[in-house]
Amino acid sequence: ACDEEACRTSLDVRIHNKWYDLSGWRKAHPAGDHWIDWYDGRDATEVMDAFHTKKALEMYKRLPESKPESINMLKDIVPDDSPTQIAFRKLRAELEEEGWFERDLLNEAKLLGIWTSLVVSAALTAHSIPVLSTVLFGLSMTNTG
Repeated sequence: ACDEEACRTSLDVRIHNKWYDLSGWRKAHPAGDHWIDWYDGRDATEVMDAFHTKKALEMYKRLPESKPESINMLKDIVPDDSPTQIAFRKLRAELEEEGWFERDLLNEAKLLGIWTSLVVSAALTAHSIPVLSTVLFGLSMTNTG
């Protein structure tokens, strides 16, 4: 019998306005093939930029391009990038250039220390000073978000 998986000839995904055939990468994808399957015939630019490491962002560029006949068919049915998508990508690129997505481990450790002290203080005062404990716990939840 010929079902979608057995008869699939390509798995075409658009990333930054370029179509790639991900059928060879499908089973090896670390997060599972269902993610790639879902983007078949769709644009995956935002998910690529948001959820992949710099290494992965360089790797996808080495994947095979989709066949011209597939690209021509998909161009007729897949909408072009919207002005909102284009503006979002531009904003993201500017934020990356400014260093907004770079990790600052010292600052992260400081914030984790503050949060831990609030939670521990809330736990220690829960029976003796419940109102203070509630305030401390509330501050710890504010600190997390």
